[in-house]
Amino acid sequence: MKWGYDNSNRTWSSHLPIAMVDLVQPRSPSSPEQDPEAETHPGQDTFARPTVGHARMTPKISFWLLLRLAVLLAAFLLQSSEGSRYRHFQRQHVDHPRTGAANDNAYCNLMMRRRGLTRGRCKPTNTFIHSSLNTIRSVCQGRRNLCDSRQSFSMTVCRNRGRYPRCNYVGRRHNRRMRLGCRNGVPVHFDRML
Repeated sequence: MKWGYDNSNRTWSSHLPIAMVDLVQPRSPSSPEQDPEAETHPGQDTFARPTVGHARMTPKISFWLLLRLAVLLAAFLLQSSEGSRYRHFQRQHVDHPRTGAANDNAYCNLMMRRRGLTRGRCKPTNTFIHSSLNTIRSVCQGRRNLCDSRQSFSMTVCRNRGRYPRCNYVGRRHNRRMRLGCRNGVPVHFDRML
């Protein structure tokens, strides 16, 4: 909160938009002679008017400050967005080790509900990868955009055969290569099996 001296009623107030104040010092009792407009009341200190420093921001400085803040905010939002896309990819596609179920159909129905892929609609198709995050991330290492794996991965593909709200998934296991969408060395999108 900034404080300033209001000349109209000779009081200090915090509601005026005033430049920065360098220093405010109590005035000695003999000061009223130096400032004939000063009012003094018995038992009350009088204060000198503030000295306004040269710390005002010039338009040039404020522009550069705003530009730097905008760049930092954009970088933070971009990094945050990519981090959330990576977490979204993990939630939708990574199940390591594979969750136990009676059969592939039971696995798909369980996992699609557990991962929230049947809220509001039945997601038509989803693929779960049964490898560690480090192994999956290695597909994207040092590359961007769409990246093909060099090795095969254990996966389960779940396809919906029902209608919302009664989603009914049929599962099928595969051991194949895959194509991932990558950004900054991490997967953010499962494109397809190869």
